[in-house]
Amino acid sequence: MKHLLKYLLAAAALPLWGQAAAAGPFGQLRGLCEPGKSVLLTAPTVVEGIVVSDYRSPNMELNPNLNYYSVDLEENDRTVYVEAADGSCGIRLRFDEASENRLARYDRVRLDLNGCRLTRTAAPDCMTLAGVQALNVLSVAPGTAADLPMKERSVATLTDDDLYTFVTLRDAEFVFKEGSYTNIWEPYAQSCGELHHYKYDINNRMDGWASLVRDSEGGAIYMLVNTLCAWRRAGKPLPQGMGPLSGVVVHTPMRRYGGDMGRYSIRPLDEGGIGVSRKRNSPWKRLTGWLLDGSAGASLEFELLGYQNLGTEGRKGDRVLNDAGSSRGYLWTDCGAFVHVDGDYNALGTQNKGWVGNGAVVFKAPVPDWYKWDNMGRMVGSNAFYIAFSTKKARGTALQLAFEWGAGNQDGNFSWSFPLEWKAEYAVDGGEFQPLRDAATGRETFVLRSLPWWDKVIDGSGHADRLRTPYDCGMGLQQRIFRLPAEAFGREEVVVRLSPASGLLSQIRGNPSADVLIPTSVVRKNSKQTTVIRFGTITVDYK
Repeated sequence: MKHLLKYLLAAAALPLWGQAAAAGPFGQLRGLCEPGKSVLLTAPTVVEGIVVSDYRSPNMELNPNLNYYSVDLEENDRTVYVEAADGSCGIRLRFDEASENRLARYDRVRLDLNGCRLTRTAAPDCMTLAGVQALNVLSVAPGTAADLPMKERSVATLTDDDLYTFVTLRDAEFVFKEGSYTNIWEPYAQSCGELHHYKYDINNRMDGWASLVRDSEGGAIYMLVNTLCAWRRAGKPLPQGMGPLSGVVVHTPMRRYGGDMGRYSIRPLDEGGIGVSRKRNSPWKRLTGWLLDGSAGASLEFELLGYQNLGTEGRKGDRVLNDAGSSRGYLWTDCGAFVHVDGDYNALGTQNKGWVGNGAVVFKAPVPDWYKWDNMGRMVGSNAFYIAFSTKKARGTALQLAFEWGAGNQDGNFSWSFPLEWKAEYAVDGGEFQPLRDAATGRETFVLRSLPWWDKVIDGSGHADRLRTPYDCGMGLQQRIFRLPAEAFGREEVVVRLSPASGLLSQIRGNPSADVLIPTSVVRKNSKQTTVIRFGTITVDYK
């Protein structure tokens, strides 16, 4: 009733507002605020546009953690995206009260932004209006999809003008086709009646995950999905082919995924925005890969040990052979870690809806073994994972390596103090290693997160109190993708090296306020901590 009354009052005041200021284009707002600045609008500032979000959708914004055990679910509900009628740009609105947001998809809305705070970020260049109330909404008229300009893009052609507008990505496909739209450990999600049985133990500690998408040109982008979206895991197989993917283009750093999610991500309002074909129709071919999807039995072949089943003890110094693709592949490490095949935590739970019996290749080693040391105990380099394969018979224009990974085994004893920052490099035919950039973020470094684990006293941590689930641990395995250059085609051997990019180690942070780097987060040679790093699916594809 409160928000309804405010809307009625606003409608009654419309003639007066209309006389005070004529509606102008969204572009005028950029002239009111410099990039990297924030201003309070103190005069009538009227704009009109089309709503491309929906107050009924649970997938409009990332819901942040307030502390280690609770999430602010109203952040999603107070967020609105409004697009200029010509599709030229968009703006994000944040209502003070979630209950006052009743703007539906395709609504034609007229706003007076007087009293709101306009913030304009510099990289990317996008605008947010905070402090919005129902009285700022001068008029609302229902619309239809026909009112919205069609905006089709490839990932490479997205610009800052597409932020907070509704865009269709052409020829999109999910890089990892197993499981569901959110391959997460469900007990840490938000309780969703359509998904979670009443006996199922849901602790509501986290929200928000991402699936990696690429297009036919090799552009990569994350599709963001909140865990209250019941369609994210409905028991259907993930779409296997390519097709249109439609949603609001956003810029959303995600702490539990490593922070940087790229300049652009996409949020579908519902599953209807995912037009990706359920049939395989991708131009990408599998060169090599490690899937452990059951097609070759519940085992992987090791170069020395032979076939090893799930859960068997590993050994040092062995290489894991691929189980997919047309070219022989090898996966190993030089850090001396024990390597074995284990169950994959990628898609468990939810009454078996979307459950996948995949496995994982697991490496277990003391933290100092990931680094090289001189005789004075000083770090002088790092050890690494290696992925090797031949491209001698491959012909194409694009070559990509993608993998899912995470730290830990859901046991706090092995889920912290692991190398935090990593880098990827490649070498061809024994040459020098050269840096690779993450295709989704454009960065040369990326962050590893642990799988979630329950509160416990950690052995040998020196802490007397119970250590809480870190608020920044992942909900599942992170998905990464790297584009290899054209020179990698036609080679006897291509080697990709994944190694720590610094001596910084993951720490246990129960609250956002504790998000600082402290001296004890730097690796030392005498550290006794042992960590686990696991890979889910690894693929090398080309076209």
